[in-house]
Amino acid sequence: MQGVWRPSQTSQNGCVCQCLPGASGELLAIKGIGPKTVDYLKILVGLPTMAVDRHVRSLCQSLGFDFKEYSEFKSVLCIAAEILAIAPPILDGIIWEYLSSGSQRRDS
Repeated sequence: MQGVWRPSQTSQNGCVCQCLPGASGELLAIKGIGPKTVDYLKILVGLPTMAVDRHVRSLCQSLGFDFKEYSEFKSVLCIAAEILAIAPPILDGIIWEYLSSGSQRRDS
């Protein structure tokens, strides 16, 4: 499995959008491994990315985004992290904490 990352594929705030095709491709070829798992593994080894879960999808849908694909959710949130000048895993954590705590229901 190739674990080499190209710096040219990292945005200004460090969001790794793509790795060399072999690394993610080999993981994705394993039954039961999807893009969220691959992104979560990247986070665990310290690579700045975002794992799109139900909380992230829920936020995007409540904001009116009509995305269907994992990559669409991830792209918009990587762009948001870049605009906010924070690392994608930090934005991911903020979204997760806010939505999993039920705060959005109390604020409404």
